[in-house]
Amino acid sequence: MRCKRCGSSDVILFKGTHRCRVCDSTNIIGVKLTDEKTNEKPSVKLYVQLWNPNSVTNLCLITHPFLSSLLISFNWVDLKEEINGKHARYWVYVWILLSVVMFFFSKSLGPVLPLIYIPTLLVWYYKCAKPQVDYLDNHQYEKKSLLLPFFGGVVFTIFIFWDGIKYVYNLF
Repeated sequence: MRCKRCGSSDVILFKGTHRCRVCDSTNIIGVKLTDEKTNEKPSVKLYVQLWNPNSVTNLCLITHPFLSSLLISFNWVDLKEEINGKHARYWVYVWILLSVVMFFFSKSLGPVLPLIYIPTLLVWYYKCAKPQVDYLDNHQYEKKSLLLPFFGGVVFTIFIFWDGIKYVYNLF
């Protein structure tokens, strides 16, 4: 691929459009919209380090969605998508608020909490996590390690659900 205006081969994909880094032209020669053999969109190389959004989404099932929202927010900021990063940070605040409610009212709201938590988790997935999974579906990027966020999330989850863990332990 090269720019038709200036001839540069330094072409990037920005918000779904191939652009020249030198002159910012969108008139690019050699752009394939689909691959002829597999009829799929071509993969584009991004030069950023990101946490894998599929792994981050699965991480929320093991730890707490607060952590996944935070990591997705950091990914959007690294991708220079400030608006999407802002929306992901709103979800961080939602999960913090829900965690505070669960921490202080776990005994009185015990049976009702899953009726609040599970629909919120589904809405979070479709509004916050899935857009990033779809955005990075056909992009190659360097993956960051999730080891430290995983252990931090486990500690945070144990702290949040400690009262419930003691309650279940006392049943047996």
